[in-house]
Amino acid sequence: MILLTDNEFFEGILGGFGWIIAMYYVKHSLQKKGQANFALVGLVSWSFLWYIRKVGMRLYKDGKKIIKFKDRDFDLDNLGKSTIYHHFFINVLFLVFVYFVIIRKAPMKTYKLMKLSGADAPLLAFLALTGILVFFT
Repeated sequence: MILLTDNEFFEGILGGFGWIIAMYYVKHSLQKKGQANFALVGLVSWSFLWYIRKVGMRLYKDGKKIIKFKDRDFDLDNLGKSTIYHHFFINVLFLVFVYFVIIRKAPMKTYKLMKLSGADAPLLAFLALTGILVFFT
């Protein structure tokens, strides 16, 4: 059972880097209370994170092809025979992690998702420009 490949490992590093940039953006966008739409700031910051991961992975995979680097992985089968109990244990461990890290957080208020202002225009422009570059070039 493969737990992690080199591509996934590198994508995790890129995701962490993207998260830092996204959180910096969120922090500075929301400092002006009442100016920016919380949902739109979240959408754009997630887009930053996603684009950094995807562009970074494309560059990583192209670089691997150029230098002829083989795919690597962390495989449990290398440690011994994998059974259904290994899979069950890993899935339960993952679900417990998700519960304690993500689900137990308090829900946010919905009124913050519904407001728009002039401060949101650059965010919408960023999304529109990115969409045009992706779909029409």
